[in-house]
Amino acid sequence: MISITTDQPTWRILVVEDEPIISGAVERALRSLGHTVIVAEDGTTALHTAHVELPDVILLDVNMPGRDGFEVLDALKESSSTRDIAVIMVTAQRSEGYIVAGLRQADDYITKPFSMGELVARLNAVMRRAGNHARASHA
Repeated sequence: MISITTDQPTWRILVVEDEPIISGAVERALRSLGHTVIVAEDGTTALHTAHVELPDVILLDVNMPGRDGFEVLDALKESSSTRDIAVIMVTAQRSEGYIVAGLRQADDYITKPFSMGELVARLNAVMRRAGNHARASHA
């Protein structure tokens, strides 16, 4: 059996997901690993929450009512206070066009359905890269 752990137990994670079953499962799993988890159910709330909470990483759904994930991602990257927050797109969209568009600005892209093991592994990888980037920019 594979152990699911994260490299750093104090991440602040914003989960942006309009499906309560999915956001609840992700929130419970990540909290059980010691993370602080904030949930937003739509793009407008996500942008406000990102600016107020300044999470370490955002798990961002694409298909949501109101502002979709791509609009949210564009707004996050345009703002000086949120542009450096790591973003993982989390969506059911599996087409190459969506994946390529997401990876133009996001740090990773994961398709639903996914396992918690895969999600945590991707979080670890993205946060490791973010940490390396921060250290390199301060050198």
